[in-house]
Amino acid sequence: MAKVKTYWDTIKNEETFYSGGSQGWEVHLRYSDTHKYNHKTHEYTRNQTLQYQWPFSSGDGVSREEKAQTRKDVTTTRKIERILASASIDQSEYQNLCKRSYGRHDEIFKLYDDGLKGFALRNHIAINFWTDAEAHSLFWRM
Repeated sequence: MAKVKTYWDTIKNEETFYSGGSQGWEVHLRYSDTHKYNHKTHEYTRNQTLQYQWPFSSGDGVSREEKAQTRKDVTTTRKIERILASASIDQSEYQNLCKRSYGRHDEIFKLYDDGLKGFALRNHIAINFWTDAEAHSLFWRM
């Protein structure tokens, strides 16, 4: 059986940026050259990998707590993006899942850890999580 191509397969290798921390630091995820030495062939190999480019460094006056909070926000955002993108087929479905799960990251992580992944997670979110517009139309009929 062939693997179904998800939206995550489309965007996982793209350069992007995230923001995090109390000051809204912008963190870029870009390709960076890495060099590895192969001891058997005695040659260096050059690879390009996606790496975070943090906007701060040591001794720049930014507190440790702010740096830690920024790292936590960015990695959490990337994990949520991976989980929701792997549960959707295209960008419109991914955006719909993002709308439905906005502000509910803890619930998404709990469902994911409980074994609900991929399209089963998508179906669960589509049934149980309402968008603001759906909730408004249900309770405030005009």
